[in-house]
Amino acid sequence: MAVHQRCKLLVGALLVLGVLGAPVSADERNDKAVQVSVLGTTDVHGHIYPTNYYHDAGDEALGVARVQTLIKQERTRNPNVLLVDSGDCLQGTPLTYYHARIATHAPNPMVAAYNLMGFDAFAIGNHEYNYGISYLEKARRESRYPFLSANIYHHGTDKLVYRPWIIKTVDQVRIGVIGFTTPGVAVWDRKHVSGKQDFGDIVVAAKREIPRVKAAGVDAIVVIIHSGLGAPYDSTFSGYAADEGIPEENACAHLAEACPDIDAILLGHSHKDLPKLLHHGVLLTQAKKWGERLAVVDLTFKKVDDRWRLTGKDARTLSTEGVPPDEAILAASRQAHEATLRYVRTPIARSSVAWTGIGARTQDIPLMDLISEVQREAAQAQLSAVSVFNSNAHLPKGRITVADLAALYVYENTLTRIRLTGQQLRDYLEFSASFYKPYAPGGLIFDDSQPAYNQDLVAGVDYTIDVRQPVGSRIVGLRYQGQDVMPKQAFTMAVNSYRQNGGGGYTMLKQATLEKSDFPEIRELLIEQVKRWRTISPEKVFKANWRLLPADGVASDGRHYQAVN
Repeated sequence: MAVHQRCKLLVGALLVLGVLGAPVSADERNDKAVQVSVLGTTDVHGHIYPTNYYHDAGDEALGVARVQTLIKQERTRNPNVLLVDSGDCLQGTPLTYYHARIATHAPNPMVAAYNLMGFDAFAIGNHEYNYGISYLEKARRESRYPFLSANIYHHGTDKLVYRPWIIKTVDQVRIGVIGFTTPGVAVWDRKHVSGKQDFGDIVVAAKREIPRVKAAGVDAIVVIIHSGLGAPYDSTFSGYAADEGIPEENACAHLAEACPDIDAILLGHSHKDLPKLLHHGVLLTQAKKWGERLAVVDLTFKKVDDRWRLTGKDARTLSTEGVPPDEAILAASRQAHEATLRYVRTPIARSSVAWTGIGARTQDIPLMDLISEVQREAAQAQLSAVSVFNSNAHLPKGRITVADLAALYVYENTLTRIRLTGQQLRDYLEFSASFYKPYAPGGLIFDDSQPAYNQDLVAGVDYTIDVRQPVGSRIVGLRYQGQDVMPKQAFTMAVNSYRQNGGGGYTMLKQATLEKSDFPEIRELLIEQVKRWRTISPEKVFKANWRLLPADGVASDGRHYQAVN
């Protein structure tokens, strides 16, 4: 018997016995479901190892090394995976600062980690611009995944700077991935982007690009976006005012309403954990911040008339609490991590006492004046304004390291010097005072939804904040060198670049005259000045110049007004 005859008989026998199974019909193939899992990170802000580099034990529930363990588990559950990031990865810790400002020629450690993790796409966030366009471009060149944004244009043109979208095929299913960036970059990093790049309306860009993605032939559309939810869920404008002429900062809910062809949105920017939200039929999710969560979007498809149809979608976020870090990511990042540790552990000065930021929003304390005095000296200004970035910050008694000082100022703001009028100064202080809740004995002092960093303090003038008065009339006794401040009186003031650009809704500062803006980052100024001083003490910097009324109106917990007995 010929060999091929024996094979035919053997196959036939196996089919009869059911070993190989019967041939699959076309109808049965159409019943097959395919699930694609889109895994997302966002607002990682330079966290690889489970540490913030500021006096912790190195075992915090954050960092992409922990996230990678979750990603591997999800890839085991379902190998049909897309891995994406919704922005703000390249800035945020001493690790990124060290490689942006000191070890400038070394590979970007965040990009190296993402390359190893196998990312498919990255949406550009606003903090990607903090170290300038050249830093962003170096990171993009080193990446093995595309940087996406459909609303960043070469200045004065409609030509996009970055790829707006990509199409990825996963087990025969074609997924279109579109990226967007919050337009606030034009405000917050004006000095880096002005005259170079423009940041357009997200929804307008989406209405232009989505038809193009559909025409290219996709089975689903996924958006990765660095922008918050916005109305009706939270503030549409939080980092700048609505009347500044910049498109909406937080646009995701509006985007879902305007573009129903979107199947899922993985958002970022607001640092919130959003496991799942269905808005106008669009699925939204957000993975919190710093690698504390991994977002998972499961998209289920079935073949109908030779087309993959989306038949189901769900989302959730997974916590990194208790998840061991991935050893391969730790090993690949170890050299960069250890170089950063050596840098932050460098001793630079000594302190005569321990300093604390606790209570900074309700009483004048030396720690805020330390930052103010460094800014005032560097800018050679009459006044100095500081934001309450970290009310839990502290400096130890004795040896002071780079890490100690860096923890006081965790943002990449540079210093500016502005010239403002007495009226603009009063408007500035009134706006900051508006963040206090109306005085009610036993009631909360602050609305928990308002971040502490949106409240500012000014050194160099004396004033009182009377929370018993209505918003807009809370600043009383505003005096400079013993004299009442007049509306047309002029002052120079040191203030961070974010505020000078109107960030946080402080439009009166944007309207002031900008005198000088080429100072270094405030963190660097702080480190270098304290290094020159060699020893620091409250007596060197502190002058009590503001207070809260009613006197003794703050309860011992610092969160409530004192109850009336």
